Amino acid sequence: MTDTKTPNSTDRQDDEIDLTALWRKLVERKKMIAQVTAVTTVLAVIYALILPPVYRAQVLVMPLSQEPGIGAGPLASQYSDLAALAGINLSGNADAQTQRALATLKSRALTQSFMKEAGVLQVMYSSMWDEKTKTWKDTSWFGSSDKPAGPSMEGAYRAFDGIRTVQFDRKTNLTTVIIDWGDPKLAAQWANQLVKHVNAKLQGDAIKDAERNIDYLRKQLAKNATVEIQQASYNLIEAQMKTIMVASTREDYAFKVIDPAVVPEQKLKPSRRLVVMVGFILGLMAGMAAVFLQPHIQPHVQPYIDKWRKKKSK
Repeated sequence: MTDTKTPNSTDRQDDEIDLTALWRKLVERKKMIAQVTAVTTVLAVIYALILPPVYRAQVLVMPLSQEPGIGAGPLASQYSDLAALAGINLSGNADAQTQRALATLKSRALTQSFMKEAGVLQVMYSSMWDEKTKTWKDTSWFGSSDKPAGPSMEGAYRAFDGIRTVQFDRKTNLTTVIIDWGDPKLAAQWANQLVKHVNAKLQGDAIKDAERNIDYLRKQLAKNATVEIQQASYNLIEAQMKTIMVASTREDYAFKVIDPAVVPEQKLKPSRRLVVMVGFILGLMAGMAAVFLQPHIQPHVQPYIDKWRKKKSK
């Protein structure tokens, strides 16, 4: 049998003595701990004060069915071949249309066109924009370059993608468009304008597609004299005319605004109180760590301190 050691009263007493010694050491160097904590807390206060505020504006929208479609069944299957040639969607799949609208809302092309139209670039890159001449400043190193004036559109897209969030709830079929920005008025304005911009974009695309489809179908009518083809073409033309009518008369074409964005009154971040509290806690921990690390670090640092003092005394 092997002997097993059990903790006795002497071991427990040694642990208590060690903890007591550590506590006494902290108490003896409380001035050092207080100094480190105070400096860190002051730095945290300064950092909290210089942090720019960020406000959040939200638009609640509901994706809408954009194309009436002919629907499923024998009629759709009868015209499917001709519709496929014309690029017409007969299914009217609402989920697919919702995904297309959401993808367009977050797409690079739409984001960049919105930033240009709404003047977002001039605000985000105000240091590069000359308000008097309404032109971009030449920021190249040598005063002239093949690079076009103004910010990089790819970089601008990535920057704007960081302040815009799109949240889709499948349970309610509602979408929230969020803009986080330092100016509360601009945040609300951009959120509302972005929804209008995507509606106008998809509305215009739907009208152009329908007009192109109608032109194709009319050409097929002139080429084919069979009754079946003509009947199919007439029905498809009617469906495309309905699409144009819906797109032309409905301002909220892809997204219906349920709750528009309003100017936020309270900032989203930063929480200055939290920043200061974290700074205080980190300072306290750093001060305690410095007490125990000082005996190990001071022998390496002391020669440099002595040299500095000698030079200063001279």
